[in-house]
Amino acid sequence: MDESADPGLVRRVRPTESGTERQTLTQMLDFLRATVVTRTAGLSDEQALTRSVPASELTIASLVKHLTGTERFWFSIDFAGLDVPWPWTDDDTHGNFPVAPGDTLASLVSEYEAESGRSRAAIAGAALDEVARSDGMDFTLRYALVHRIEETARHCGHLDLLRESIDGARGQGSPHIIPRLADNASRYRERAQSDTAGTPATRGPARSLSACSDKRHVIGVTRPASSHRIRVTE
Repeated sequence: MDESADPGLVRRVRPTESGTERQTLTQMLDFLRATVVTRTAGLSDEQALTRSVPASELTIASLVKHLTGTERFWFSIDFAGLDVPWPWTDDDTHGNFPVAPGDTLASLVSEYEAESGRSRAAIAGAALDEVARSDGMDFTLRYALVHRIEETARHCGHLDLLRESIDGARGQGSPHIIPRLADNASRYRERAQSDTAGTPATRGPARSLSACSDKRHVIGVTRPASSHRIRVTE
């Protein structure tokens, strides 16, 4: 993940599709970590501290701080058994979503990126089947990575909703859109237009995009307003 003083310039690197299990897991987590950072781009401290969804107490700032704590808790403390400070206070031992006086969005994002780097160092050289080193812990590194992917992805969804409620920003959240997504979206549109130009006698039955074997490559394609599914014909 390329880092920059401006979160909007963080480049999200597409995870491998044909690497080892470890490469797949660690690269997916790094991709989601970068997504967290890009969702903060361009916000003021006031906006980042705003409870923009009335039914929730979550803010963008509190989510970033929470994710920083869970990075340390899972990788440095519980898995690696390192002697590092506990990420939460005595009155918030379960790491909810408090933001301390004086916290700024810039400082929280910087701390999150630094903690993510410490997490990478804490698991470097450990096998996926290796069991956590802290007393009483029996999970493997594989489980920890899968759990961190799940939790980070879930909170990315929260960040999406909060960000849209603040300023209407949607989508990738970074000026560096993954080129492959745009390329494949264009390819599918061209294919659909080419196929529909044929005669009914030469075209096969229409099928939904969800039936395509390589559907994973069209993440982020906007659905036409006139249909709930993009239809591609053969």
